[in-house]
Amino acid sequence: MNPHPQPLIDQVQVLAGESVERTFKEMLGIHLHPGDPGTTSSDPEGQIVGSVGFVGEANGVVHLYASEHFARVITGRMLGLPEGEIDRDDIVNDAMGELSNVIVGRVKSRLCDGGLTAPAPSPCRPSCGVDTGWTTTRRTPVTG
Repeated sequence: MNPHPQPLIDQVQVLAGESVERTFKEMLGIHLHPGDPGTTSSDPEGQIVGSVGFVGEANGVVHLYASEHFARVITGRMLGLPEGEIDRDDIVNDAMGELSNVIVGRVKSRLCDGGLTAPAPSPCRPSCGVDTGWTTTRRTPVTG
């Protein structure tokens, strides 16, 4: 047993970074490099934000930010369509939500593998005691 366990928030941050890199590589064929999680885009189109919360022994929300353009690239790769054929915002929002959900699902799985104990099983809770839900929003820069 590790005499100096890593704080849970640090574990989640490391697992989230690994999950983002792995998911983008495996699902989208995009190789990412770690960057500052506090960096935001100054893209005048704004950003699409996929947010997935998880509750249980570990609680939190993971936000996945992408520019409008990159969110459409992601959507095209997920659906096997050229970016120009993606003409509805709801499709982009759904793709970003699904991608965020996959990323957090991997984090949740790794947390469970790391020893989070399970509550009594119930049909509405996963066996490891961490549940998830997602949403997407558009974040437009304010100027003036």
